[in-house]
Amino acid sequence: SPLPLVCPIQGIAQVRNIIASLYKNPVVHTVDIIDIIEEPEIQLLYAKVTLIDKTLLYIREVITSKDDKYSYYWQTESGRIIRRWDNAPHWQGKIGVIHHVHIEMPEVVEPSSRVTIEEILEIISEIIKKKRKKN
Repeated sequence: SPLPLVCPIQGIAQVRNIIASLYKNPVVHTVDIIDIIEEPEIQLLYAKVTLIDKTLLYIREVITSKDDKYSYYWQTESGRIIRRWDNAPHWQGKIGVIHHVHIEMPEVVEPSSRVTIEEILEIISEIIKKKRKKN
């Protein structure tokens, strides 16, 4: 049967909306869905996205009615982290918020807010544009 049009988990974008955003964004070259679950009690997405500059964006979203865990790892082909957005609780005591972004190496961690895939792709697109202007 077809998936419901409305997410049963209130206020959270469905994983298929994330996938749709990936496919329509011009900075995305390919999308590899590694795992997906879309059920009333849990939504899960794990994907590897190759971007137009050959960098990679690894996406992990796990959404339930009680919890929302995410991580977006943007890295070079060789595995060097460029940015990493997540809400792992390990930084909450150090920076005061659960949502945070890791920036390059040496690692800098800054407070963030809950980011959407559209916001992340916009940030990535701007950084790629700036890098292309330099070259």
